[in-house]
Amino acid sequence: MAKLVTPDVLALHDKYQGNFGLMDERWADSNDRQNVTSEQCQTLAEYIDLLRQSKVSNLSDRLRTQNEHQMAQLECQIDDSVIQELRIRSMT
Repeated sequence: MAKLVTPDVLALHDKYQGNFGLMDERWADSNDRQNVTSEQCQTLAEYIDLLRQSKVSNLSDRLRTQNEHQMAQLECQIDDSVIQELRIRSMT
């Protein structure tokens, strides 16, 4: 099964500096808007947010467990190379 979030989606995320909303601007490349869906944007953004939350040292055990569960579910939809890249980025 094809993954929802691919390296191409991550490349667009990077191109627009993490703000997919910028693709709606007049100056943005119209091909970019056609190459990504709102579901892809939402999945990637949610995963990045969960990665950031996982770095919080005083996160409750319940919330940490819930966070890990949500991340595992999202990882089923994200290409392994994207997961690896985002984890590397989150460590810096």
